[in-house]
Amino acid sequence: GVRKSADLSLPYDWPNPAMADNTLIQAVLRRARYADLVRVCMDYGLPVVQAQLPRALAAAPEAERPVLSRILLRMLRSIQIAYSEQSAA
Repeated sequence: GVRKSADLSLPYDWPNPAMADNTLIQAVLRRARYADLVRVCMDYGLPVVQAQLPRALAAAPEAERPVLSRILLRMLRSIQIAYSEQSAA
């Protein structure tokens, strides 16, 4: 089948191209690659991606969660600002 991660920098859905959308979003969140995060926000919507943040953080090693949380919240805030600016233009 067609890979859900075809437009992303990593094969997040390998070896399961039929993975659920939420699982793909969580995988992208755990890797914290900005360009991929922008892509999934464009594809699924910012609210959907934000809703998956708690699960993505829960799946990360406990020692990494505080730093990963700060990074992801900053990235998502930047994406939200960009969306706001785009809709205002």
